[in-house]
Amino acid sequence: MHLKPAPLRLGAEALRLGAEALVRLEHKLVAYGKSNVLELLQAVEAWEQRVVRYGQGQLGALEDRLGALEEHVSRIGRENLQELGQLGERIRSYGASAGAELAAGLSTVERAVHDALAAALEVRWPVSRWPIYVFTAGAMVCLLTSATCHLFGCCAAHVTAVLWRFDYAGIAVLIVASFFPPVYYGFLCSPWTRLTYLIVTSLLGLSTLCVTLLSQFQKTEWQTYRALLFVALGLWGLVPGLHGWLANAGEAAFTQALALDLLMGAIYIGGAAIYATRFPERWKPGAFDVAFHSHQLFHVAVVVAACVHYKALS
Repeated sequence: MHLKPAPLRLGAEALRLGAEALVRLEHKLVAYGKSNVLELLQAVEAWEQRVVRYGQGQLGALEDRLGALEEHVSRIGRENLQELGQLGERIRSYGASAGAELAAGLSTVERAVHDALAAALEVRWPVSRWPIYVFTAGAMVCLLTSATCHLFGCCAAHVTAVLWRFDYAGIAVLIVASFFPPVYYGFLCSPWTRLTYLIVTSLLGLSTLCVTLLSQFQKTEWQTYRALLFVALGLWGLVPGLHGWLANAGEAAFTQALALDLLMGAIYIGGAAIYATRFPERWKPGAFDVAFHSHQLFHVAVVVAACVHYKALS
């Protein structure tokens, strides 16, 4: 707001006033200045009050608008966060399913490539199958001698003494024959290592076979030692098995075969433990004379272990 003071006009005769007139003129000028300054101050104060009132009103409206905007943004943010959470869950779900499908697809492709490569190599460099035939023959010899002994073992005392020796010998033959396929195929690229393990296994099996043919070995009090002897012969397989696992680390086929062979060993050891402890007939004598005694359970374990081993070879 601009104030324009009224013009002050002085005539020429005023310059000829005396001292008293000059004093009166001075008082008039001072009063006139005070009046104008007072009006100016009042105008500034009124303007300031109007500005404050306008600012307070606009500030309240601005605060209301900011509050509404904050609430709107907060609501949108919560909705977006919820939608983002759902989107993240969907992405994780899709990622997991896609990863599983991709892994399955890669496994199928890897298997197909492996089979195709194996077929191509089989045509050019055919792999011998005689180790599998050795194992099959060993299993047949073991079960044949066992069936023969149980069928004709009751004929006469001298016949029984001979037949039971072949029964234990058949078990040793089966254990040794079980080593041939995994050792031969596990060390196919290391002929000298393969030959060494096969020779050592054959010598251990031959030593066990000689011990089983001793008449002293047939006595009942030697039953526990017989079981321990066969278990020791089977545990020898841990040496080439561990060596083969280190040499073929990462090969899926070898890992699967090794897992099945470990299961076979556990079944063999379990059957031998049942045979050595005479479970369950020792806990209830006479109740298992016809069926489910330790000797029968031992033979069942042998058959199951042989089937598991054949599955590992395939």
